[in-house]
Amino acid sequence: MTNITLFAQAIGKLPKEKIRKIIRESGTDKHCKGYDTWSLFVSMMFSQFSNCDSVRDISNGLNSANGNLNHLGIARAPSKSTIAYQNAHRNSNVFRDIYYATFQHFGQQGLWQRHKF
Repeated sequence: MTNITLFAQAIGKLPKEKIRKIIRESGTDKHCKGYDTWSLFVSMMFSQFSNCDSVRDISNGLNSANGNLNHLGIARAPSKSTIAYQNAHRNSNVFRDIYYATFQHFGQQGLWQRHKF
């Protein structure tokens, strides 16, 4: 029996190939030592889904789901200092590009079209 959380389902629907291409082109993972852009992206998505107020909430929440992190593409839960450092030093333009690529991907599927009834 598989137990897939709502968060894992949402991450599973993302266009991972487009996101990997954006990350590769931006070069944000060039000198990365384990906590890459994808891991930070998943951590920030987790913070939005779980309505986290602090870095401690993000770290503790990901630690509580430690067994399921490998399904999301994260080897282990990040520490508070790692999340804070990456938030301060990672280029935010890559996340802007990921947002627009994701919005365009789901827009092409007709999810955002208005229908007149």
